[in-house]
Amino acid sequence: MRILHTSDLHLAEKEPKTIRALEVLLGVASENSVDILTIAGDIFDSAKDADKLRPEIRSMFRGLDYDVIVIPGNHDGSILSKQYDWGFDVIAEDPFGIRKRGKAAIVGVPYKERADERLLLDLREVQKTASPRVLLLHCTLDWGYSDESYGNEDRRLYFPISREALSALQYDYVLAGHFHSSTEVINLRDKGVFVYPGSPVSHTRRELGKRYAVLIDTEMESADRIPLDTTYFDQLLLKVVPGEEEKTVKQIQEWYTERADDQSSLKVIVQGVIAIEETEFEQLILEVAPQIELANQVRDIQSVLSHPLYSRFKEELRELDDTEPKDDIDRIVLEIMSNLIGAGEL
Repeated sequence: MRILHTSDLHLAEKEPKTIRALEVLLGVASENSVDILTIAGDIFDSAKDADKLRPEIRSMFRGLDYDVIVIPGNHDGSILSKQYDWGFDVIAEDPFGIRKRGKAAIVGVPYKERADERLLLDLREVQKTASPRVLLLHCTLDWGYSDESYGNEDRRLYFPISREALSALQYDYVLAGHFHSSTEVINLRDKGVFVYPGSPVSHTRRELGKRYAVLIDTEMESADRIPLDTTYFDQLLLKVVPGEEEKTVKQIQEWYTERADDQSSLKVIVQGVIAIEETEFEQLILEVAPQIELANQVRDIQSVLSHPLYSRFKEELRELDDTEPKDDIDRIVLEIMSNLIGAGEL
C-alpha cells in the first residue's frame, strides 16, 4: 500500500496559496500512484473557512483515483463531524474510527485534548491482526521541540504523547499532524515509524524551507520526503568580517540561486563588520540576489578601528616582542571585535 501523508493545510478563503497547495498535493498523490492520501488534521484554518470553502474543495476531490482520509484537528473544530459532503472521507467517530483497506487498517483519532489510559489501551488492542496497521493523530509529541517548531500554532499541550507511549501501541506507522516547521520521520523504539510531515505551505516565517509531504510504501517499508512546489519562506543569516565580503556575497548568491525558481519568499540577514562602504556591500548583494528581503545590519570597519578597546589593544600589541606573530594576533582580535560589534555586544 502506498500512502501520501500531509497535515496542517489550514485552507483559508483569504489565503489562496493554501488552495494551491492542496492542488499540488492532489497532483503529487496521482503522480506517485498512491492508494490513499491521509491528512492528519487542520485541513481548514477555521470552521468558518470550512463552511465557506466546502463547495470549491468538494469539487477538487471528485474523480480521484485514490482515497482521501482526513481526521479533524483543533482548527477544524466540530464542523467536520457534521454530515456534509466534503468530497473526502472524514474519520469523526468518537473516540476513534477505523477504515479497512484489504488486510490493512487505518485507525483515526479526531481532535481531543488528551489521551486517557482507556483510549490508549483500546488503541493498542484494536485491529491487532491488520497489516499494515496505521494510526492517524493530531498530537503534541513531547520530544525535543521548541515552541518555534509548531509554526503559527501555539504549543498547546493537547493530546501530548511520548515516543515510548506510541511505540507501545505497536502500530506500523503513526501519521501525525500539528507540527508545522519541518518534516520529521522517527523510528520508534519497539516498533513503528512516526511521521510529522510539516505544513505543506509556509503559513508564517517560523516555517522555513521547502515544503514536503511523506510517501509511505508499506511493502518496501519506506517513508520518503516528497518535495512540493508550494509557497515557502526561507531565511539566511550570515556574519561577515573585514576582507571576506566577496566570500559572503558568493554564499548569498549560491543560496539564492538554489531557491530563485521556487515559489519562495526569501530573507537575508547580514551582520558583522566590513572593510568596504556599506552601500557598496548592499549593492553587491542585491546584484546577485535581486528578489530578496535584505536586512543589512553590517557596520563599517571604522567602528572597530576607532573603538577604545581596539586602540588599547594596538598599544599593547606594539609593545610585544618582534618575534610574536603580531599580524595574526591583530587579525584574530579584529575578527572577534567585528563579530561583537556587529552583534551589538560592544
